[in-house]
Amino acid sequence: MNRAKAVGLAGLACVMLTMGVTGPATAAPGADRPRFGDVQEALTELAASSEVVGAIGALYVDGRRVDKGTAGSRLLNGEGGKIPADAGYRVGSQTKQMVAIVLLQLIGENKLGIDDKLSDLLPEVAEQDLVERADDITVRHRGLAQGGQALAGEAEYRR
Repeated sequence: MNRAKAVGLAGLACVMLTMGVTGPATAAPGADRPRFGDVQEALTELAASSEVVGAIGALYVDGRRVDKGTAGSRLLNGEGGKIPADAGYRVGSQTKQMVAIVLLQLIGENKLGIDDKLSDLLPEVAEQDLVERADDITVRHRGLAQGGQALAGEAEYRR
C-alpha cells in the first residue's frame, strides 16, 4: 500500500468514527447519549497495517471528548516505544489537504462541481447570512483554501 492510500485510510477511519455518532431511531428511556464506535479498537486495527506507524484519535460529541485512543509506535519499525495514551498530535494545516482530497473525490463521483457555489450547496448559509459572499465562494475556492479571494492573475489563468 502506498503512502497516499495509507493517509486516505487514516482519514477514512477518522471520518468513520465521526460519522458513527448517531442517535437511535427511537429513543429508549435513558438513551439520550449518542452511540459511537470504540476509538481504541479502530486505531489498533488501523495501526496493525504494515503501512501505518502509529495513530492517535479522539471522538468529540457536543464539544466534549467522549473517547480517545492511541496505537502503534512513535517511529518506524516499532522504534521509539509505544505512543502514550495521553499523546496529542497537532494536525495544523494538514486539514487543508484532507479537505481538498475529499472535494476532488466528490467531484470525481459527480456529486459536486468545481464551480458549484456555497449558496447553492448550503442555501441556509446564504439565507441566514452566515458567510459573507456565499454567492461568490465556489468549491474551487474551498479546495484552494481561498475562501472566495481570487489569486493574483486568476482571471488571466481562466481564459
